[in-house]
Amino acid sequence: MNFGMVYAVLLVLFLIFGYIFKENNLKHYFLISDILLALPAYVANPMSGVYFDTVRFQYILDQIRDANLISGLSGGLNWVLNYSEYAAEPVVAVYIWIFSFFKNNGMFFFVTTFLFLIFLSHLLLKVGRYFKVSHWNLILIQFVILTTFNLFYQIEGIRNFLAFMIFAWAIFTDLTATQKHEKVEAIIAYIFCMFFHPIAIVFVLFRLLLALKNKFVFFGNHIFDAVVMVILLTYNHFMSFIINLLAQISELPMMSSLFSKSQNYVYGQTEFSASTGRAEVSFTSMVFVALIVELLLFLSLYKSTVLPKGYLTLYLYIIAFTIGSFMNSQIYLRAIMLLLFMSAPLKALLFSTEWLKDRTLYLMFFYNLMTYATAFVLFGYWYVAVYQTVAL
Repeated sequence: MNFGMVYAVLLVLFLIFGYIFKENNLKHYFLISDILLALPAYVANPMSGVYFDTVRFQYILDQIRDANLISGLSGGLNWVLNYSEYAAEPVVAVYIWIFSFFKNNGMFFFVTTFLFLIFLSHLLLKVGRYFKVSHWNLILIQFVILTTFNLFYQIEGIRNFLAFMIFAWAIFTDLTATQKHEKVEAIIAYIFCMFFHPIAIVFVLFRLLLALKNKFVFFGNHIFDAVVMVILLTYNHFMSFIINLLAQISELPMMSSLFSKSQNYVYGQTEFSASTGRAEVSFTSMVFVALIVELLLFLSLYKSTVLPKGYLTLYLYIIAFTIGSFMNSQIYLRAIMLLLFMSAPLKALLFSTEWLKDRTLYLMFFYNLMTYATAFVLFGYWYVAVYQTVAL
């Protein structure tokens, strides 16, 4: 039995039991379902002849355990901080070292996947409270996101999509914060994202840009946003300047490894085919198109002010950046998935048809058809391209 078959069954059960228990405590339901959905990660392994990053992480964990046996736990920590490929990223190094305490490598993949799912669930709970969305609609949104997203990419990649999910959670927490501790939690999450995966630096900088705009730009906000988006759409033409800027910033204390790593992702390849197949680009682009149509539909039905202040602007920044990154597959494909995670508030309002007038129901029919069709098509593609090559 392969990963895709088990994951599909778990998603269907998540939906069925979600409908049955939708009126009960959703927090507890999400917790239990997240544990079950993460369980395949504990035993997932690529089939013979197929290589995924899970193999690389297993090798690193085994090396840390060997160092632990020779020199104690401090020896393993010293090795991963100074001699491993993550020596320049102490947060990642320590995170991996912690899981060397377990004899089974599966715990590393299970816990990381569980954290990803928990942050998604917690984001949806926050969205539900903010917009007063029904439990069933939140369950449907989680189902759609997980069906569209390739969960095995989270399992094997460990860092990238967990950092993105935490960023999506942090943004919504930040912009809807009513208490000081919520702001503090968001700031901590931003910092963690940057040190956990360097590509998150770009999006944290967008949040900083938004804060600076709100503080210092007193008129012409739309002009400012338009200029920013034009720059993001065309940033590939200024790549040399960006690389030089990152090089200058990397000279600051504590920033050297962080920003030097990010250069690899900002520069990327000159052609998307350099690191990924055309099929993946095409199918993931289908998600991007669906997200843009979703946004246009949302704006035709709601005032932008229904979203937390600044959320739509940041969302548009990332859309512009994603389009501008088309020739860099490392950023383009990943940024689309960040947008998928950040689309949760839009989905929450569009799924809640009780907010809408009868004359818009035909639009809702189109939206639901597009959303579910995209999700099922993507799941089918992920199954053929990835899921069936992962044994349990």
